[in-house]
Amino acid sequence: MPIPLKLRIPPLPQPAAFRLVTYRAAAPAEEEEEEEEEGLAYSIWKKCSREFIFALYTPFLVCMAAGNLDWKTYQYYLFQDIDYGENCIKVAEMAASITDDEAAKELFTKFKEGWERELERLKGYLDPGTTYPINPATESYKQYLLDTVSGKIEGQVFEGPKVAVFTLGAMMPCWRLYASLGQELLAALDGKVDADNPYKDWIESNGDPSLEDSTRSVEALLNKLTAPLTNEELVIIEKLYHKSMAHEIEFFLAPPTLDQPTVLPLKRNVDPANGRLLIFSGFEKTCIVVESSPVLADIAIVTATSNQADLRARWGNLFELHEEDYTESIEKIMSSEKVDQFSYDKVETGLEPFSIIEKRANSRVVHSRVLKGLYLEGIKQVGGRQIFLEGSPVFFQKISRNENLTADIHILSYSWCDELIKSSFASVELDGLSIHANQLMFKEQMSTGDINRTVETPANKLQLYGNILNSLNDGKINLSVFIGSSIGDLLCLVQANIGIVIGPSSSLKRVGSQLGVSFVALYPSLLKRQKAITSGGSPPADWKELSGVVYTVGSWAELDAFISGW
Repeated sequence: MPIPLKLRIPPLPQPAAFRLVTYRAAAPAEEEEEEEEEGLAYSIWKKCSREFIFALYTPFLVCMAAGNLDWKTYQYYLFQDIDYGENCIKVAEMAASITDDEAAKELFTKFKEGWERELERLKGYLDPGTTYPINPATESYKQYLLDTVSGKIEGQVFEGPKVAVFTLGAMMPCWRLYASLGQELLAALDGKVDADNPYKDWIESNGDPSLEDSTRSVEALLNKLTAPLTNEELVIIEKLYHKSMAHEIEFFLAPPTLDQPTVLPLKRNVDPANGRLLIFSGFEKTCIVVESSPVLADIAIVTATSNQADLRARWGNLFELHEEDYTESIEKIMSSEKVDQFSYDKVETGLEPFSIIEKRANSRVVHSRVLKGLYLEGIKQVGGRQIFLEGSPVFFQKISRNENLTADIHILSYSWCDELIKSSFASVELDGLSIHANQLMFKEQMSTGDINRTVETPANKLQLYGNILNSLNDGKINLSVFIGSSIGDLLCLVQANIGIVIGPSSSLKRVGSQLGVSFVALYPSLLKRQKAITSGGSPPADWKELSGVVYTVGSWAELDAFISGW
């Protein structure tokens, strides 16, 4: 729920270099000293980036930013908000009575007074005679805050002034989440809300710099009040903060926005009877943190019975030659004339040099026999220890386990060993994915050094993609999403209904842009698509292939929020 818009607390000393975690880019990893300087509030907020993204991607906020949120839905939201606000007045009054800190007492008092004024303002937006039942999400949030200020926290009973500190931790998302959402919505709308958007005031008020100043003041106070707490008590503060973020998301999801067409979550636009969601994804640096080829090289070197130094040098030479070829191909493309208008044929032609260098690199590996003598069981063990990008396993688990969604998941990879990929996914309980990769050949559980080379080039990936689509001839309407991060994914990215690049992927974006492909942030694009629904635009599920547009996201959480939702 938004904090009272008229509650603007004078700024207190605030952490240096405060940065928001936004959908546009993940916050960089901080040095320990800097994190300590920024304080607990910022540290917890960074850990809530997933919840923030899911709040941003709720149908309620997307429709609001697009200006076509059903008015009755907003009335429903306001009615819940008023009830929540009345509860906040009680909570703030109780917290003010138990704190022994004058600044905290003043804050809770101003919060109470601000909500009293805000309730009158909000009631003015309600249509006369409007009434709705209070939904479970509102009741749950109210009870949670009342329990917290009463000292009933995490199965324990607390007393004294520290309960007020816990309460402030639980109420902190009231400031930080809404200030961040307002700023993010304004950024996605290029800093300007359409004059005819009925929710212009809501967006601009929450994105106002004065709210950010107020938020930082509260965060600075929370940092001060939590300084004397024990480590166990700080953990409680963090848990309360996370729970409040979850309650806020549930509050956004409670209004009946499902009664109107929305562009997300995407799964809603897949007819369970006549439709199918097809998820295609790369593997290296898309699902896992590293490339699989150095992983296999390390296994070969470690398990070598003799001449490890020589084998290491040979591997180094192979990787160096591939890197030189790869860099040279990129430089040639970048030095050529830029393609101004998207043409699939030009993209296909432009990527031909990469097919040549990938085949050449694989031939070198096979001919050098550097992959000979690896035990299959050892590869599986190493595969099971691979580190996934945060949110990647959860994304696939939610789709594969959704009984109400007809969906297939395919992993397409240049990896030399499909068993490495299978064991990686098996380690996160994803045994049922369809894996398409090269096959390292084995004899009696030991590798021969040969590779069954079926996925070497961008064209090979595209052929696999096409073969999979062609095999699904049961009459269902397929909606394909391809998730990638490398140049080798580009043909599939532009062929899919929805191509999405995850992470920085600087080489892919440079080459793709040079070849006429447009890379645009997903979230602002969703707002435009949502807005088009009421102005005669395409229906939500009408995502066209070969549009020349590839979408970008900063994390798997964005993909999860877009496709599956909370």
